Amino acid sequence: MMPPDLAAVLHDLARDVQRLIPDRRDPEAFFVEKSEIAARLRQLAQYSSGTVRGCSTVFAATEVRNRL
Repeated sequence: MMPPDLAAVLHDLARDVQRLIPDRRDPEAFFVEKSEIAARLRQLAQYSSGTVRGCSTVFAATEVRNRL
């Protein structure tokens, strides 16, 4: 079972991906947001795989969620 904080972060990321569309007035914003989402996903992957030592998955999820 997934910790509640991790589930919330994943739901937030899914929402962000779903609303992500290119904007003709500001095309760079699309790529900036896409990069930020990718970075948050990579950070969650590092924490969940144990790459970052001494951090629990719940702590990682909380840290990523705080950056949203």
